[in-house]
Amino acid sequence: MTMPFTVEDFLLVFRDENAAIWPAQIIAMVLGLVPLTALFVGRNGTPIVAGLALVRKPCQEPQQMSL
Repeated sequence: MTMPFTVEDFLLVFRDENAAIWPAQIIAMVLGLVPLTALFVGRNGTPIVAGLALVRKPCQEPQQMSL
């Protein structure tokens, strides 16, 4: 079985995605370092919980099935 794309094509997808979201990568790294730093500094868990709350996906209500 042959793949419908080459290795170069596959790697170009990652390059293009990284180029498209470039400024967001820096922001995500900084936001990720804040709770990690708080973990090693020995503070209470508030920065960690706050960091997790920022990236939490909202819950969706289960949809009713119609018969």
